[in-house]
Amino acid sequence: KEQTIVLFASDNGSQFQYTSPQMDLENAGNNPGDSLDIASKESAHRPNGALRGTKWTEWEGGVRTPLIARWPGHFPQNRSSDELIALNDIISTMAAITGQQDQDIGMDGYNALGILTGKSESQRKQVIVQSSGHGVGIRKENWKFVCEVDFDQQVFDYNNQALFDLSKDPGETTNLAVNFPDRVEELKAELDSIMFSVQGITAE
Repeated sequence: KEQTIVLFASDNGSQFQYTSPQMDLENAGNNPGDSLDIASKESAHRPNGALRGTKWTEWEGGVRTPLIARWPGHFPQNRSSDELIALNDIISTMAAITGQQDQDIGMDGYNALGILTGKSESQRKQVIVQSSGHGVGIRKENWKFVCEVDFDQQVFDYNNQALFDLSKDPGETTNLAVNFPDRVEELKAELDSIMFSVQGITAE
């Protein structure tokens, strides 16, 4: 029992903006078009809280989820952290805990053991997010840049660009792209380098 590590997480936010005891869950689908709008119900619940978007989207409501970890004697109890971590970091973290060489394990992940033990900050400097459609984005520190791309093209044109300061606006309500053009260019270049250059595709 004391040697058991428990990790509890979701791979995405809820697909429903609202849920209610009145929902017919037996017929609730798992497709974007099946999302139910029951905002008028007094008993309605917002499973993604104030976060924008739902499952299938690049918005925080689709990609930001809780991670609960338990390992008695190793992970401090009743502690929370705002450090950046992605689920693909779990493989590298488990490799470190079990003493495995992780050069070939979790190639795009980082060892997050320092975060879970409360001894160090995240090694992850950014994370890429992508919707089930054309939306992509990059989160770095408190900044998040999102845009739309056409994956059928060999040269990507960035459309509908938006920049958000998640420390002040986790609901992604205010587009700051015009206010911080240098930050937009920085994150766009980093997004291109990480996500697109591996495919031999350049972005415009």
